[in-house]
Amino acid sequence: MLLLAGAACLSQAGCTGSTWDDMTSKEFSFKGWFAKPPDPLTVLRDDSDGDHRARALRALSEPKVHGGTDAEQDAIVQILSTAAAGERSAYCRLAAIQSLSTFKDARVVPRLPKTRSGKILRASIRRIADGEPVPMPPTIEDPAVLDEVREALSG
Repeated sequence: MLLLAGAACLSQAGCTGSTWDDMTSKEFSFKGWFAKPPDPLTVLRDDSDGDHRARALRALSEPKVHGGTDAEQDAIVQILSTAAAGERSAYCRLAAIQSLSTFKDARVVPRLPKTRSGKILRASIRRIADGEPVPMPPTIEDPAVLDEVREALSG
């Protein structure tokens, strides 16, 4: 009993990755508490439990920061953005959004679309990023820049 109370105190103090809900669940075991967590991608592929999926979505980190490739980065971003938009559980959608908010992946484009007076066409960039059709603004300085931005954001 003393061990359980100590574990609860550690959990509330933030010293472990578990919470009181984890300790009181049917699946709780002390061995599992200190074991290495399962691979998040495996959990997302095989498990339908919302709590497990949310924990796995929060565990996904940015591959480029840890030496990953662009393909891995794009795959993780795709998984998280799909989960943020389409998961059944609001808890899972929130976990995916929280994970995406920690990413530092900045897409670099050679030039920004500007008007002849020098204003950046933010609405056009937003539409390209959202995958919407972009009408050609009549005051754009160089129309080829929109294609460059579209290409950089697509791959």
